[in-house]
Amino acid sequence: LYDEAVAAELNGGSVPYAAVMAPAQLRAFTVDSRMTFRAGQLVSASGAPEVYLAMRDGRLLHVPSWDLIRDVGLSRTKLTVPTSALNGYSRGTLGAVLDCGGTVYIPSGSGVSPIAPSNPTGVVPTELDRATCGMLRTEEVAVTGEIFVRIVGDERVLHLSGGLARHVPRAVQVRAIAGGSYPAVHGLRAGTVSTFTMGRPYAAVGTLVRASGTTEVWLVDGDRLLHLPTWDMAADFGLGRTVAVESAA
Repeated sequence: LYDEAVAAELNGGSVPYAAVMAPAQLRAFTVDSRMTFRAGQLVSASGAPEVYLAMRDGRLLHVPSWDLIRDVGLSRTKLTVPTSALNGYSRGTLGAVLDCGGTVYIPSGSGVSPIAPSNPTGVVPTELDRATCGMLRTEEVAVTGEIFVRIVGDERVLHLSGGLARHVPRAVQVRAIAGGSYPAVHGLRAGTVSTFTMGRPYAAVGTLVRASGTTEVWLVDGDRLLHLPTWDMAADFGLGRTVAVESAA
């Protein structure tokens, strides 16, 4: 164990009794070099730049950005330990969509909010162990429906769906995707948003689109699609012939 604080945490809050043995007796045991840390602890190997979130289940989750740690509400205190202290840990990556015992969460800026009733983002969540989940400040009210985020200080709205973050250029389109009313948009730091895979922006108002596998061309008009019957009409209106191909969904 890294220190007495870890021992106390594992012992229900109080520092446990620890027997003292002579060095000769200790040599009869094989001592694992891998250390156990407090729940939610960030660690780095001496001389290495990578920062990891240490899991009690033997995983180290690489932290891609300090912004993500701030947005999920974890402490940014980091320990630097000998490389051998991290031997035996498996490696993974910390994402912005989290799974705690089957409940999926998204960062709120200073904690996490549950997503209900399912995970509409399509982003594969990072599974956290029970101890780490207990360190998160979770919002009581679940976020329902489609999930929208933006970078703090940037008004562009991103829709999380199909495992991608896609820019929605117009408010009327945001409302249409959300089912008719303007949704809550989660303001997250830039480093957190960068963990999402960026997809193509939604077709902007006044552009031409067609669904993959079809030939019909449509003009995006707010939250409506207007069928374009002929290319002559497109020429008459000065729309050009550039067509964005989108999934049928």
